Amino acid sequence: MEKDKYEQMLKDTKKKQQMEGSSRDCMMLLDNGKNNMLEAVLVRNELLRKTLDTTDIAVNIMQAEEEEKEE
Repeated sequence: MEKDKYEQMLKDTKKKQQMEGSSRDCMMLLDNGKNNMLEAVLVRNELLRKTLDTTDIAVNIMQAEEEEKEE
């Protein structure tokens, strides 16, 4: 009888450890996902900033060309 209780306790312990391990893995994936999303947002913002800078330069050039044509 004691042997059966011991074996059941081992099974329960293993099952609990597997569940805890799965929970930890899931949390790590969520954290990595958040980090990846943050990196993507930062890259997107940098690309937008560069695009705006380029657009500003192009607008300035176009305005300068228009002013030259008017003179």
